[in-house]
Amino acid sequence: MSWKTRSLAVIMTIILCYAFVSYQFPSNKSTKIRLGINPWPGYELLVVAEQLGYFEEFGVDIELVDIGSLADIRRAFDRKQINAMTCTLSEVVQTGLLAERPSHIIMVSDFSIGGDVILAKEEIKSVKDLKGKRVGIEAASLGGYIIYRALELNNLNINDVELVSVDQPYGASFMKEGKIDAQVTYSPYDQEIMNTLKVNEIFSSMEIPGEVVDIIAVSPEIAKNSPKSIKGFLRAWEKAYNLMQRDPDTVHAIMAQHLGIQIDELRDALKGVKILNLQMQKDLFKTDTIEKALERVEEIARIEQNTNYIPKTVVIDKSFILNLE
Repeated sequence: MSWKTRSLAVIMTIILCYAFVSYQFPSNKSTKIRLGINPWPGYELLVVAEQLGYFEEFGVDIELVDIGSLADIRRAFDRKQINAMTCTLSEVVQTGLLAERPSHIIMVSDFSIGGDVILAKEEIKSVKDLKGKRVGIEAASLGGYIIYRALELNNLNINDVELVSVDQPYGASFMKEGKIDAQVTYSPYDQEIMNTLKVNEIFSSMEIPGEVVDIIAVSPEIAKNSPKSIKGFLRAWEKAYNLMQRDPDTVHAIMAQHLGIQIDELRDALKGVKILNLQMQKDLFKTDTIEKALERVEEIARIEQNTNYIPKTVVIDKSFILNLE
């Protein structure tokens, strides 16, 4: 055997050994979390955790990316511009349906208990009055779910209204300009509408308890490669939650500033949100509540997208919460 042949054999042996070791013992290097965060009171403890250094304290390599609406959050996740998102069950279902992008639900931040609403022009007094009217919603997002459920509970269907695609930042201007008669919205965007127009709240998530679930979802790569970061993320959330119980003034000031609203508006908005600490989440994940809510969202997504196919891309990953000490 020539020296060239022997050298090549040695090199190939090293490569094969490295590949074997890499396969048997995957790298402990974590993937940085780029978390898209949508304006919503239930997510603001994340901003508190960032500003007060809790993520750094618990060793979480994370960047919070402010994104203006749930629809934009979903699109950014679809395009892999972010690898984690604050969203509802509607967005994880739609990102699977439209982009076949898998996601892992790692925690539930809160339940909407009145925070999601339908605001309508002054002359519209009830959901039944929406018949024949134009309703603004964020397409392929939570807005579709809210309007479907509101109509369903009032013996109407989607053909009884005209849906107009309106991302949240533009709801107030669309209503003011007469382009829509009602908007499916939430805090802080509802504040802008109520402050500039005379409107009626004709429906809220209070009427569908347990159905509007706000979550943190991550890509499969984050779930696989960054378990320590996820556990640190959960501990940072808990520390921010506990601070809110002890010192609400400090926490509410941070939240209100980030959302661009007054503290009294923030506190009013928080009445429509049930934020969960880790023990509440553990108790929740021991039930099938989220599974049932997800099934309902998938059912309406099929109607909204006019399809019978819903890819099974959503994983309710309870392991991080339930195994956290």
